[in-house]
Amino acid sequence: MSYQSAIQYLNSCINYEKKSGFKYKESFKLERMRHFMSLVGNPQESLRCIHVSGTKGKGSSCVYAAYILREAGYKTGLYTSPHLWDIRERVRIFYPRVLRYRPAAENFEGMIPRADMAAYIQRLKPLIEKLNARLLYEPLTFFEIYTALALLYFKEQSVDFAVLETGLGGRLDATNIVSARVCGITPVSFDHMDKLGATLRLIAREKAGIIKHHACVISAAQTPDVMDVIKKKCAITRSRLYVEQKDITSKILCHSGGYQEFSVSGKMGKFARLRTRLLGRHQVSNASVGIGLAVQAAALCGKKLAYEEISKGVYNTLWPVRFDIVCRKPLIVVDGAHNADSAKALRQTLRDYFPRRRILFVIGMSNDKDIRGFCRELSVCGGDFIISRARNPRAADPELISLIVRACNAGGDIIIKRSISAALNTAKTRADSSSIIVVTGSLFLVAEAKKYLLAHSS
Repeated sequence: MSYQSAIQYLNSCINYEKKSGFKYKESFKLERMRHFMSLVGNPQESLRCIHVSGTKGKGSSCVYAAYILREAGYKTGLYTSPHLWDIRERVRIFYPRVLRYRPAAENFEGMIPRADMAAYIQRLKPLIEKLNARLLYEPLTFFEIYTALALLYFKEQSVDFAVLETGLGGRLDATNIVSARVCGITPVSFDHMDKLGATLRLIAREKAGIIKHHACVISAAQTPDVMDVIKKKCAITRSRLYVEQKDITSKILCHSGGYQEFSVSGKMGKFARLRTRLLGRHQVSNASVGIGLAVQAAALCGKKLAYEEISKGVYNTLWPVRFDIVCRKPLIVVDGAHNADSAKALRQTLRDYFPRRRILFVIGMSNDKDIRGFCRELSVCGGDFIISRARNPRAADPELISLIVRACNAGGDIIIKRSISAALNTAKTRADSSSIIVVTGSLFLVAEAKKYLLAHSS
């Protein structure tokens, strides 16, 4: 099987990342995943896993943990979603003691090779079709198949740790096939309410569903309702809980346009003057969770992480399109914020780094997101809104978004452009030396935007 044939086969499977309006509990069946993994040989049972759920920042925390563990000498697998440009970004292996370099924007370090991916799909295809033919369940999904591939690949590559980001929710997510000794829960907020529940307590129950018996749980600071759910789940599973701002405290010392410096202290240890190239206060929180995950994972092997391992891991962490400054003239930032809380974090970061700048927002969102809550947060900034859409079936109609922005009394001009290239070119023509262009609302949109900007940079 060629790589192209493997991609075509994967894309022929149902993909809920490109669908909206489906019934969550009827569509996500962990029993189906368990059956499939038994056919594959249950590779997850041989892996030492770190499993992370949450609404915001779970990918960032996973990446921080993986980079730190790599610096500590561990061969570390990393499974994240969705991808920006290349499906292979989702499955990566970090090898210790290799030359450190900043990869090109489209080249995520350690991606599964094309030949390996094709070979694994070829191996899995008969098992997929065998299970689908039994008609016990609905057919296996894109995400289930790719999760199985990742776990099998990590096992056969003999990784020391596998760091896994949940897809949607947690309790019914395909990644929840693992029994992780170390779990992380990043900030839980309103998102996917039609599937996970209309209250934070209900959403938290889905997210906390990844916590297994006798695990170590690292949680970001949460609202009281969410923390109550997490504490109860930890009590039921007899898991140890460490909470940011209580057991792990962080303090931002300074920041610039290229990095921010902070310290972390508490039950995980004291780590002064750490630097991260990921910008925004929320990234310090994500780093704190990632440090906690790495410290506890290494402890499973009887190792105490050194300051240099954590410091280098945090500094080397790369995670594109998270308050990512792509251009300086004009100043263009791309950020994958896509719900009200992440829009609030984006607004705070803009205030911290670029106060009193005129803002030109280029936005596009998925139709199952809280568009009103997102736009309400950004409307406080004033400025113009140039509304577009990603090339994704879930993308919301720009006309609908424009009506919501207008209802939020944003104050600036509202312009609709049907393609991201037209939207960016319009923003550039309207920008002056005091302006900042911010592309946000959807990872799909910002991925397209960054790819276009890099291709057309002078």
